[in-house]
Amino acid sequence: MMVGYGAGNQPAANYHGSSVNDARRMQVLVDGRSVYRAGLATVDWGDIPLALEDIERIEVFRGPNTVSYGANALMAVVNILTRSPADSHGTRLKGQHYRDGRRLTRLSLSASHALNAEQSLDWQFSAKEGSEQRPYAYTPVFPGVSGAGANADVNAKDYAASVRWNIDLDPRHSLYLQGSALHWDRQQVWRACDAAIAFSPQLAQLWRLNPGYTERLARNIDA
Repeated sequence: MMVGYGAGNQPAANYHGSSVNDARRMQVLVDGRSVYRAGLATVDWGDIPLALEDIERIEVFRGPNTVSYGANALMAVVNILTRSPADSHGTRLKGQHYRDGRRLTRLSLSASHALNAEQSLDWQFSAKEGSEQRPYAYTPVFPGVSGAGANADVNAKDYAASVRWNIDLDPRHSLYLQGSALHWDRQQVWRACDAAIAFSPQLAQLWRLNPGYTERLARNIDA
């Protein structure tokens, strides 16, 4: 198991020589709820809506038996278990301000209710809103073009909720029923403006014939 950084300040964890950016064979759970992003084949460790002080322990399972945890659990499973609400009295509010290219606001609520002597209900809700700075790298081909924006930041809104029903059958046997929902929203909007002549079919034909000449012509033409 290797823990480090994949690119810049982006945290990453992989197992058994797998790709740093793509955790396609390692499942990551928070209280049994998957935080693996199937659309991108990765786990965004920096965007998990969970505070460090709420973590009770981290379980790591390795080997072929991990396939019992379902899809993406071929090689290993990392299960992050949070503290029980019954172990924390009162309300805790924490805030901090620092500058590292990111802005983050996180809210986490959890509660445990005793239904009777044998049954209890636990629920948890987490929300995160923030942004991550990304460089605006687009440069217009033709000089003198204005109107392009300079903001290419990624805006994120995440919501996660889970409910667990615990039933104690006898002092040696118990069962539980758990359901969860997870919503990830990532938006990155930027503007790329250029002169109208850049979309000319004749200019495209000239580019196919001689790209270098076309680029030099565009850099020195008055748009």
